Amino acid sequence: MQWGEYQTCRGEVERVDPQGVTVRFRATGGLSEQCAGCRACGAGRPEGRMRVPLSAGVAVSPGQTVAVRRFVADPMAAAVIVFGLPVALMLAGLLAAVALHPGSAGSPAVFLWALAGLALGVLLARLADAAVHHGAALPRIVPDDSALPPAQ
Repeated sequence: MQWGEYQTCRGEVERVDPQGVTVRFRATGGLSEQCAGCRACGAGRPEGRMRVPLSAGVAVSPGQTVAVRRFVADPMAAAVIVFGLPVALMLAGLLAAVALHPGSAGSPAVFLWALAGLALGVLLARLADAAVHHGAALPRIVPDDSALPPAQ
């Protein structure tokens, strides 16, 4: 299962400060084919801007054209992680309670097992989300080069 993809758009540095860089995206041109329909970065809107953290070793100045690469999560994969995993583990908790305590279908123990499965599922979903992104969700300025490798 693919968790998402990297998309790259070109824009112009509007402002540089210690907290990061403000990049303005052009309404026409500068959009890669893969992100022309997405517009999550604000490109194509009159005020298409994005704040990008300044990475060590990257020197930019106002007016410079830069390429911004960011991770865009697949909504279906996110839904499976956020909703599917906790619900599946809640059902597993229910099944474990019924298997371990036969004849106690309406007891509080069954509810507690289901709640424990749900809590474990939420915890694992958060850990999976952190492992998938691991800083990749933050946009990054990459060299603006016509030979820029395609986003993967």
